[in-house]
Amino acid sequence: MKKVCMLLVCICMAALVGCNNNNNDQNVDKNPTSTNQNGNAANNGNGTTTNNQTNQTGTATQNMPFTSFDLDVDYSNFKSFEVDYENEDDGLSVKVEDEINNRTLRGDEALQELQNKFQHYTFDKNTDTDTVIKEVLDSFDLKNDFKKFDLEITYSDGTEKEYQLQK
Repeated sequence: MKKVCMLLVCICMAALVGCNNNNNDQNVDKNPTSTNQNGNAANNGNGTTTNNQTNQTGTATQNMPFTSFDLDVDYSNFKSFEVDYENEDDGLSVKVEDEINNRTLRGDEALQELQNKFQHYTFDKNTDTDTVIKEVLDSFDLKNDFKKFDLEITYSDGTEKEYQLQK
């Protein structure tokens, strides 16, 4: 009877491990790059980097003006441009899907592109919708002939705003 119970426990544990649904290509370590004491990137062997020294990228994500930035711009030719940025307590998730230029960025690559844009934005939670839309379109070099513009932002202070425009 003990052997049957142990076998059942082992099978259940194997099933739970096999059902793990981590999607590591979309989640980014809050300190995505780091250097060890020799100045080299330190990798812990499972695809994430460990942090042995102060990290500039990790500090930059803490200084971002948003904790969430969800952009969806649809065009008449069934093409879209999407940005998904979530910097929550449980981790950082970043993705840019650009069907217009046929490219998808995830993780560190997407984060680097967004950091520069986000930190140069001049709008805040009190800025009017038209100004926000124009600045976001300009920053991503997107044309103004879209069918639908939908942007949801959670600012660093927790304020949630939605900017929408349909043509």
